[in-house]
Order: sequence, then C-alpha cells, then structure tokens
Amino acid sequence: MSNRCKKSSRINFYKDWVEYLRLQMISSGNKIDPKTPDDKIEMMSFNLGKRRIRSCRRQVFIAKEFTCPEGHREVLERIKETVQTGNTLTPYQSKAVLEKPSAKDGLLFDWDIHHLHLGKMINADGFVARTKDLLFVRATDTSIYFLSVGSHGDWGDVELLEIIHRNWPETIVHRKMKGIVIGPDGVAPTSDEIVELRKGAYMMTALSDGTAYSPPGGGIASSGDSVAAVNSMFAHRHWIRGLQEYAERKMSEYLMMARKKGWKPGRPIHVHLKFVGNEPYVVIPEYRLKFPLPKR
Repeated sequence: MSNRCKKSSRINFYKDWVEYLRLQMISSGNKIDPKTPDDKIEMMSFNLGKRRIRSCRRQVFIAKEFTCPEGHREVLERIKETVQTGNTLTPYQSKAVLEKPSAKDGLLFDWDIHHLHLGKMINADGFVARTKDLLFVRATDTSIYFLSVGSHGDWGDVELLEIIHRNWPETIVHRKMKGIVIGPDGVAPTSDEIVELRKGAYMMTALSDGTAYSPPGGGIASSGDSVAAVNSMFAHRHWIRGLQEYAERKMSEYLMMARKKGWKPGRPIHVHLKFVGNEPYVVIPEYRLKFPLPKR
C-alpha cells in the first residue's frame, strides 16, 4: 500500500473484530460493561463460547449407573427432548452465562463437564428455577452424556470423570497420559483440594484404577481462563491480522472503486472489517462498498 493510501485510509481490523464480538455478546443477552477493555472483551467472548452449549441436535447417552430422583424425572425427560430436537439448553444453564460473561467455570474448563438446573418452569428471566440438585453432562457436537444428578459443591468430585472413564473411555482416550500410572500408594486429592489445585493450573487427574488424564476440557490457564478458549482467541487474532494485511495489499483497488463513487485522493476514508453471517468483508460505508475477504 502506498504512503498516499496509508494517509487517506483508516484501518484497524482488530478494533472492528472486538466490536463484532461485543455486539454478538450483547445480542445474545449478555450484560457487557462499556468500559471493558478490548482484550478482556475478546477473552470473555471465547470463554463464553466454551461455556455455552451450542444448540444442535445431539444423541443422548446415559451412564449405566445413572439414577434420577423421582421428583426430577419429568424435567430430565424434557431436557432429553430439548437435546434431541436441537433446541437451546440455556434456560437450564447457570445464569452466569448471561449475567456474568466474565465468570470462570473450573469444572468445565478442566473436565469438560457442564451442570444443568432441574427447575420445572421457565421464569420471566428466561431461566428455569434454580435447584439444589444439578444434572452433570458432557456435550460434544453430536452427543450429550448424562453423568449423574448431584449438587452444588460437586465441582471437584472425581467420580464425574470416573463415570466418563467407565462408560465412554474412547471419548477421552486422547487425553489419557501414556506411561503414567498412579500406584495404589498414591494419595488422591479430595474434591475441595481439586478445586483449589485448579487455581494453580493443575493439569492432571488420577482415577481409582491408576489411569491419569490431562484435562478433557483443555485445561485452565493461570488467569483462570479456558486454555482452549485462549488458544482459539490467539488463532482468530492471527487470522484477523492476516485479513488486515490482505486488505492493505488490495487497498489501491478498493480506493479505485471508491473514486468511481466520488471519493477524492487525500480525503480521509474509513475502511472496516464486517461480517455477513460468518463471512468476512471489507466495507467502506461512506461509499457503500463491500469486498469479500479470504475465509478462515
């Protein structure tokens, strides 16, 4: 891009990207402090992507040792139907997915396990009534696994990971730590200790048969953020940087089209990154111009 083009055009795709993420969260019902710094918005968005259970049809699998209290069976069937039809599970999730977008979920980030509330009615705020009992599940793009009905405070209960290991070990085999077996003399941390260890980016869980797993959920960064979310954030940031470099190389072509619309060289022109669906475009709003960018 020539110096003349640089002086005329104003381009900062990172700012546009962050604004896109901010508006996405707001449109989803999240409460975002307008003073939140750009890097916090970015991290918040990717953590939320991990915390939300995406709406899609899934096959339901139930652990062989699963039991459900009589009073929750109706709700359990409703959740199964919701999963199988691809409707949203947000009403059953923690209210923090909307009200506290910066919240961290150690159980999810470590073991890839969500918790759902078992209230019967959806209230005016869009959530079911909060319940002491919780349904613990693991969700993938195609399946959801019902592990157990437990309670608040079970965030470090290793039995949840034991259930996955006993019932569907093939789903976490890629996290099995080869060559590491914890002997019978090893002292396993308690549930409370596991919760504390997560604050120090604890990266291994030993099960009763000696098997050790690295975090099925990707792990927890020292900041408390999801490691998977951090990695995805940086990968997208690299992509956005590449889009800006591409646009800068094409700037003379964009400005030539703008001249046909009335732009004069030397006059400031605003060039932005916009998304239509999931497709990225360069837009020059003053002249109603839009140019496609490489897909990710």
